[in-house]
Amino acid sequence: MKKIAIIGGNISGLTTIFSLQDELEPSEVVLIEKNHYDLKTTPLYGVTLASIFEKILNRFDISFTTEPLIYDLTQIHDSDGKIVMEFQTPISVVDLPLFQLKFSKSIGQEYVLDCTKAMKFQSLHGKNILRISTTGRHSGIIEATTTIDSSGFDWFLARESMKREEYNLFKHNYFTFYQVILETTRTSIEKEALHIIFNEYAVPGGFAVLFSPASDKTWILGFYNAFLTHRTPLDSINTVKNSLGIIGRVTHLFSKEIFLGRPLLTISPFNSIFLFGASNLGVYPTLFSGIVYNITATQKLAGFLLRLLDSYMSPEEISLRINNHYAKILFPISEIFDVIRILLLSIRSNILEDLITWSLELLKMIFFGQSSDISDRLLQILIGFLSSPQISKKAMIILKSIHELLEVFKDMPSDSMSSWIEFAQSFSREYSKRVTQLVPKNLAESIAKK
Repeated sequence: MKKIAIIGGNISGLTTIFSLQDELEPSEVVLIEKNHYDLKTTPLYGVTLASIFEKILNRFDISFTTEPLIYDLTQIHDSDGKIVMEFQTPISVVDLPLFQLKFSKSIGQEYVLDCTKAMKFQSLHGKNILRISTTGRHSGIIEATTTIDSSGFDWFLARESMKREEYNLFKHNYFTFYQVILETTRTSIEKEALHIIFNEYAVPGGFAVLFSPASDKTWILGFYNAFLTHRTPLDSINTVKNSLGIIGRVTHLFSKEIFLGRPLLTISPFNSIFLFGASNLGVYPTLFSGIVYNITATQKLAGFLLRLLDSYMSPEEISLRINNHYAKILFPISEIFDVIRILLLSIRSNILEDLITWSLELLKMIFFGQSSDISDRLLQILIGFLSSPQISKKAMIILKSIHELLEVFKDMPSDSMSSWIEFAQSFSREYSKRVTQLVPKNLAESIAKK
């Protein structure tokens, strides 16, 4: 019987097995991945800071035959295509499937069951039993004392935690990501630069990133809230092309709907079951890819879990401890992101333009200003934003709500899992109530549970 079974060999799954393989033998831990680690025909890109990504590569001893794309110059455009800011912090454009393939090579292959899908799960007499299939054929079961769900947005076991927490899925939490290749015949943008355009003012994260790895091709990575904009990826692509003066034909389009809501409080819903990565809803891709946060958070959780498993605690004590640890260390920042998204649902476009302008001023200050000026300038920007008659009232409402929601954590239970579940359910009910209080009544009705 295995000590640990990990479901899903994406970034969080690979990070978990990497963190455990020095401590556990292949006979004790296994990673189950349904897709063969191989390159896709068309790359899927993510954007991150070059310096941070280089540290990730060094940490996992990963090397590329061809170096990732690095852009030293980044130009930021407003919705009319005008350059409103540029900076020279190196940015990496990472082929995510290639990174995952290289990452998997740093894992001992004896730890991995490739092309093996987890079909069904049950817990019986202290054992977690996974029924698995290989290339479509039922091939048996895996027994383990501990199971980690790293299945990402597949949510293999996460739905059980959602049910226990009484977690509500709201319509405004569904976002569309798209990636397109343009066969370009004419463009007015600088090909040696990375370009970011805020073309979707209806939602934070309504933006597109453009780069040209070849003279006749332009890639566009976009991200928007379909519920708020009622647009298709092609609508957004045309907006970007028209704003930036690009003439080109779409040769490839990939899009995917993903859920970005508040993170789960209960990342261990049952004894000896743990949710890592996007399975606990705590990974938030924003202007940059969520890959770095995913790796960092997963390493912290895997290390903490391993220490707990090496202790003499009972399975219930371990679940309670890791829930408390996650809620205190990693939950609050993700929670704030979601509450801010709710505020922005009801802000008009012109206010969002001001918000973006102030944000860009802050970026300029961070990249180009003297460190001694940052505190004063930040205070000026904040005062200017909050003093707007259209935003001050909403800002105070959201700040009050954030404070009150996070105050709940002062009374987190530490005596039993049953009291923890009651705490999580109480938080879910309070959170759902506040979602509809933070926006106008007509909008509250339209974002009601999906």
